Amino acid sequence: MLYDACLGATALVYAWIAGDLLFARQRRRFRGLGIAGLAVSVWCIGELLVRGATSPEELVQARRVLFLGVCALGPAWFLGASAAAQRRWMLRWPTLAALLAVPGVVAYASLYTGSTVFADATTTVLTRGPLFWLHAGVSWLLVFAGFAVASRHLARLGSGWPLQVALVAAAAIPFVANAVYVTTGFPTLDPTPVALGAVALALRFILLDTAMAPDVRTLARSELLDQLPQGFLVADRFGEIVEANLAAHEIMARPDLVGLRASDVIAEAMRHPLRVIEVETSVLKRGGVHFGTIALLEDRTEIRAAERRLEIATRFEALGFLISGVTHQISNPLSYVRGNLSLLDRLVAGVREHPEFVEQLPPALRRIARDGDAVVRDAIVGADRITALVRRLGILARTDVRRPAEEVDLAMLAQQAVELAGLGQAPDQIRVSRPDAVLWVRAREQDLLQVLLHLLINAIQASGKDEPIDVEVDTDEADVRVRVLDRGPGIPPELLPLVFDPFFTTKDGEANLGLGLSLSYDLARQNGGVLEASAREDGGACFELRIPMAEPPPDA
Repeated sequence: MLYDACLGATALVYAWIAGDLLFARQRRRFRGLGIAGLAVSVWCIGELLVRGATSPEELVQARRVLFLGVCALGPAWFLGASAAAQRRWMLRWPTLAALLAVPGVVAYASLYTGSTVFADATTTVLTRGPLFWLHAGVSWLLVFAGFAVASRHLARLGSGWPLQVALVAAAAIPFVANAVYVTTGFPTLDPTPVALGAVALALRFILLDTAMAPDVRTLARSELLDQLPQGFLVADRFGEIVEANLAAHEIMARPDLVGLRASDVIAEAMRHPLRVIEVETSVLKRGGVHFGTIALLEDRTEIRAAERRLEIATRFEALGFLISGVTHQISNPLSYVRGNLSLLDRLVAGVREHPEFVEQLPPALRRIARDGDAVVRDAIVGADRITALVRRLGILARTDVRRPAEEVDLAMLAQQAVELAGLGQAPDQIRVSRPDAVLWVRAREQDLLQVLLHLLINAIQASGKDEPIDVEVDTDEADVRVRVLDRGPGIPPELLPLVFDPFFTTKDGEANLGLGLSLSYDLARQNGGVLEASAREDGGACFELRIPMAEPPPDA
C-alpha cells in the first residue's frame, strides 16, 4: 500500500510539473522537460496498472502503458535539457535530435507485434530480451547526457557548489536505483518511480528555476523579447518562422506561429480588417549570404485611431469656423431683407386700407395692391425659415468643447436635426413621430445634434433617395429615446458587435474612415447616454439613442 501511495503521489507531482511546463507560454523552452515529466507520470500509472492486473490481457495493456513512459523518458529528458539550456546543435541538426527517439520507438513498437525481442509482457515476472538491454543502455546514456548538459549550463552560469551537489544528487538517486533494480532484480518492486518522486521538487525548483535559468546573452535574445510590446518574428532562410515572441502571438491572435510561412503571416497582418498593423522586415545576412528574416509587428490601431480622431476634430473645428463665418455673412443681409419685407408688408396693407384709390392705379400696381400681401407673407415665411436654418447651423458650428451640459429639449433637437439632414432631400422622405410634450435631457446640445445628424445622414446614404426614413421620439419612466430607422440593406448579425468600432465601415471610398459611428458612440456616452444598433425585421437598420430624462429648467 505504501508503494502504491508513493506511485500515486509521484504521478500527481509530475503531472503538475508537466502541466506547468507545457502550458505556460513564458516557459516554452521547458516544454521538452514537461514531456519528460509526463513520461514519469505515465510510468507510475503503468506500475499501478501492472499491480492491479488480474489477467494476462490486462497485464499486457498495463505494461504497454508502463513502457510508454519508460521509452519516452530518456529522449525527452535529454532533448528537453538541451532545449532548456538552449544548445544550438538542436537548431543546426534537428534530424539528429529526432533520431535519438528511434530506439525507444522501435522497442515500444515490439510490444504490439507479439515479439519478445524487447520483453515478454505476458509473464508475471517480466522477461527481458536483448533489445531491452540495448534500449536501457541508450536511455541511461541519454539521461546521463541530459544531466551533463544541465551541469555544464549550471557551471557556465557561475552557480555555487550547493546547487551543483543538488543537481548531482537529483541525477544519481533515480539513476542508481534503476541500474541496481534492472541488473540485479533487487528489490522486487521497481524503486525508480519512487526515487524520481523523491527528487521531483528538487528538479522542479532547483534545476529548472535556477540551474536552467538563461544567461544574459540568451535573455537578450528570447525571454527579453517576450517583455516587449512589439511583435518579433524570426524566419529561417526557407521563410518558415522559427521564433515568435508573446506580442506577435497576441497581435496575430494565433496560438502558435512557429512553422508557418513568414510571408503568409505578414500578408495576413497587412490585410487585417479591423486593426492597423505596421510591419517592418529586415534580411539577416552573414558574409553576404542570406540566412533568415526578422519582422517587427506593431499594433498601431489605437494610435491611428487617435490620429484620425484628431484629424476629424481639426476638420470639425475648421468647418465650425467656416460655418460661423458664413452664417454671420448671411445673417446681416438677411436682417435687411427681413426688415424691408416687414416695411413692404405695412405699405401694402396701408394701400389695401383705401380701396377707393386701388381702382385708379395702373394695372401692374393694382395687382400689387391686391395680391402683394400674400406675396410678402410668403417671402417673410421663407426669410424666417432661412433665419432658423442659419441659427441651427450656428449651433452645429460651435467649437467650444468645454461648454457645460444644460437642459435640452431632445424632441425639438431631433426635429432640428431632421430639418438639417433633409436639405436637398424629398420633403416627405424623413418622417418624424414625436410627442407634443417637451422631453428634457441634460447634455451638451451640440453633441446630441451632431449624433442625431450623423445617424440621419447614415440612414439617407443607406436607404437611397426613394426610401423613407422614420424618426421616432418617445420616452419611458427614465429615458428619452430617439430611434432612426432606415430601409437599407441592414446589418448582418455577425457585424452588429463591430459597428461602433473605429475604422469599421461597409461603405466604399477613401472618404469613409469608419469613425462617424465611433465618435457618435463616444459623444452619447460622454453625455450620460447610450447608442445602440439593431437590425429591423422587415429590412434595414435601427439606431437608438437613449439619454436619461432630466427635470425641466427653472425658467422653462
